[in-house]
Amino acid sequence: MPNIRVLTNLTQSGQPPQVQLMDLEEYLRGVVPHEMSPSWPLEALRAQAVAARTYAMATLLPLGKPRHAPDADICTSDHCQVWSPDTSMETDAAVQSTAGQYLKYGGRIATAYFFGHCSGRTKSVAEVWGGNAPWCQPVDCLTKSPPPQLGHGIGMCQDGAKLMAERGYDYEMILHHYYTDVTIAITGVNQPPTLLGYNSQYVLMPQSAGPDVWATLAPYALQFRVTSGFSHDDALRVHGDQHIITLLGSAGQPWSVSAALEQFLRQVAPTSVTIERVEGDTLAEVAARLQNCISQDNRWAYRRGTG
Repeated sequence: MPNIRVLTNLTQSGQPPQVQLMDLEEYLRGVVPHEMSPSWPLEALRAQAVAARTYAMATLLPLGKPRHAPDADICTSDHCQVWSPDTSMETDAAVQSTAGQYLKYGGRIATAYFFGHCSGRTKSVAEVWGGNAPWCQPVDCLTKSPPPQLGHGIGMCQDGAKLMAERGYDYEMILHHYYTDVTIAITGVNQPPTLLGYNSQYVLMPQSAGPDVWATLAPYALQFRVTSGFSHDDALRVHGDQHIITLLGSAGQPWSVSAALEQFLRQVAPTSVTIERVEGDTLAEVAARLQNCISQDNRWAYRRGTG
């Protein structure tokens, strides 16, 4: 793993710089629990670990630009990323399970900016700083309620990542939502990026689905990635090898995906995404199929009316 030069006394004015050389992965153990609460869902912590690793790698020569040249690459304050020697078991697991993974945009490291809370939509670099980072485009976010925006608003909204993880999104889906057209690469690990894929299935419901629908299907979120998505396009922004989008259907019911959305998805879905529709006369019937699928360890047992 690469080493990183960490400036540990930035806030002590008049003092000569104190720089500590750290292994990058060891450095991240002290970043993640101080940038995101260790009590948050593991998938949010994993997204934070990859974002923090990417941000740090963007400061390393020869491809990156040190933030505190010529003495150090990065500091321990919120000028860069907060760091402390205190670690936690939960965030250690997030760092270790994503070891070496970082974000690329084309052939370059995609500096992965992140912040606290966006109140509904993130911002571009051009809007805030006047620069250009095409992987940080404005996107909708689940954080549509107070508190007001906390931070610069660029890149990954940490509160939004938490909400996405709670709804069953994994860390790769979270990263691909907040960072546009990026790929996940690996450094220092003898595993090609092509082996990072996975097969997944998730259930798509209209955003108009009421709380009774969420309450009934929420227990299956981790198994089937139950989600209302953000928009037509975001429903397809999944990462991996093969995916199945299940559209719930029953005429006139709040969990029924409209025919128009179904037609749109079938038209634009890439070859790695299969669109299917599952009909149920009642929400309880749909939930029973999901439960039967889980209890029999057979994810495909509940299908009906696929196409």
